[in-house]
Amino acid sequence: MHEVATDQAFDARGRRHDDVGDRPAPEPVIRQVPLTWRGLGLDTMASLLVESFARLGSRCFTARCQWPRLHPLNERALGAVAHHPLIMAESTRQLALALEYGRPPGAVRAGEFFGSCTMRFGRPAGSAPYVEEATLPGLLHPPAAAVGATADGDVLLARAPRGRLVTAPRDPGHPVLLAGRPARMPLLAVLEAGRQAVLLESGMTAAAVIGLRADVCAPVPSRGALIETSAEPGGARFLVTAAGRPASTGAVTLWSK
Repeated sequence: MHEVATDQAFDARGRRHDDVGDRPAPEPVIRQVPLTWRGLGLDTMASLLVESFARLGSRCFTARCQWPRLHPLNERALGAVAHHPLIMAESTRQLALALEYGRPPGAVRAGEFFGSCTMRFGRPAGSAPYVEEATLPGLLHPPAAAVGATADGDVLLARAPRGRLVTAPRDPGHPVLLAGRPARMPLLAVLEAGRQAVLLESGMTAAAVIGLRADVCAPVPSRGALIETSAEPGGARFLVTAAGRPASTGAVTLWSK
């Protein structure tokens, strides 16, 4: 299991922490070994976000990322770029893959701190077999704006009979969320499905989202998994079930005055 934590990299005085005592860690050695989109298993060069990273301690790293306007997760309209909240999670996922493959190139220290993201990798439990959900008739997709999405192709949900909310991607081969048209939703797609469900049920806009969390305990079918939400102070929780069994749980933190 790998943990990537940027929120512990620097203290108020701007010093780097090591895991032993409080003495500063040595400056990272800058190695100009660029990451490649093929090396991280991405489908296109446009999907590459992490350019380089360096080790700050046994469990702490810093990374240089690029968040281009035309990335499939970002706002694609002209004008100011509204970065998708999952752009940070996708950057962390790519960084974790680079760590997994043991290729840590150097990085230049970033500037301003504005958020944090942690991702854990665990071995598949293997106790819950994958069950393909039956195709449901009469699905109605909500408008992109209603779920905080940029375009119709980013919508992952639909209303099924009796008003149930289920996974049903408008674009089954979304270049980031569902690259390769998988039958099972990757973690990023589960996070996005939960975010969209909470925004749809709460009536709030994408700008209200300030935190996302998800835990996957069983395969989540790309089509037909049921998503239920419940409001709580500061946001909402979501539950994803497949074939009547819990497959994922998560929470969306919402900003409020």
